[in-house]
Amino acid sequence: MSNMTSLNAPKLMKVENYLTWKDSFKSFIKSQDARMWICIEDGYIAATRRVDGRVKVISYEMMDESEKLMINAEKKALARIKMSLPEGIKHTIKHCGTSYELWEALEKRYQNSSRQSVGGRAIDEKANAVKEECSNECSVHLEDNKDATQAFMAEVVPVDEAETTNAEEKVDAEVEKQSEAEKVDAEVQKESEAEKVVADETTEVHEKEVQSNSVCLRCRELQGEVDRLSAQNQSLVSEMSSIKESIFFFC
Repeated sequence: MSNMTSLNAPKLMKVENYLTWKDSFKSFIKSQDARMWICIEDGYIAATRRVDGRVKVISYEMMDESEKLMINAEKKALARIKMSLPEGIKHTIKHCGTSYELWEALEKRYQNSSRQSVGGRAIDEKANAVKEECSNECSVHLEDNKDATQAFMAEVVPVDEAETTNAEEKVDAEVEKQSEAEKVDAEVQKESEAEKVVADETTEVHEKEVQSNSVCLRCRELQGEVDRLSAQNQSLVSEMSSIKESIFFFC
């Protein structure tokens, strides 16, 4: 009966007890076959041979005795882990094909969720102790700050309400004065801009007048030239008429 009990691996009843189960299962596997734990912890390495210049995984029949012991240990380790898990989580590890992969999956999934181990309890106790110490220390600091605040308030000289009102009126007057100055600056700026616009328009009109006078002067010069040529033409016509009459008289 004792031999049958020794062959049964510890079962993980609840995931909250994972860390406790992990330690028990590890001890059990090592007591059964150290090669099983090597496969779980480091991973099983398949036996290979060089065939036709290429490295290939060999069949069970081609393995030597030590290689057969290792692959048998891997199969047993994988079966032991699966048999130790509750039915509710077996469907989540179907993709794991080796004992190493299955063990790593359990570690990632349940290592941090378990708080039942001795280490976990120690951490919780330490956290509670630190929390309590911090709470006590904060209470002391609060009392000290309260006393210091009361002492400071006792030394504060009350402020005269009239002085406060005068100070506020001075501030309001300064603000109003500043606003008036800003308004004056704005008006001056507007006047300067208006004067600039008038000056620009005056300059433009003057330039147009100068251009117009220049054009008129040229027109007068041309008109004078036309009049001179017209008078010259009339003189030539008169002279030609005289010559024509003389020729007619002699004939």
